[in-house]
Amino acid sequence: MAQSREHKAIEKVFKAAGTIISKIKGYAESRGRKVWVGSQAQTDFPYPTPKLDFVTASPSTTEIRGKEAQRRLVAGEDK
Repeated sequence: MAQSREHKAIEKVFKAAGTIISKIKGYAESRGRKVWVGSQAQTDFPYPTPKLDFVTASPSTTEIRGKEAQRRLVAGEDK
């Protein structure tokens, strides 16, 4: 599709997502509410990403098969 993370279409999507997030948060605040907006972890892009309140991440298939998280935890690397 875009074949490059620098493609203008991807940048436009991120800008649009940022606008949507801002409007959702603005609407919630106008109602006296707080909305938390998050997403899956993203790769590093060469332009600003939307302002999120949280990011979730999942281990890769390779990490799961190799039990890397368990090995790091036992080794004390996740402290």
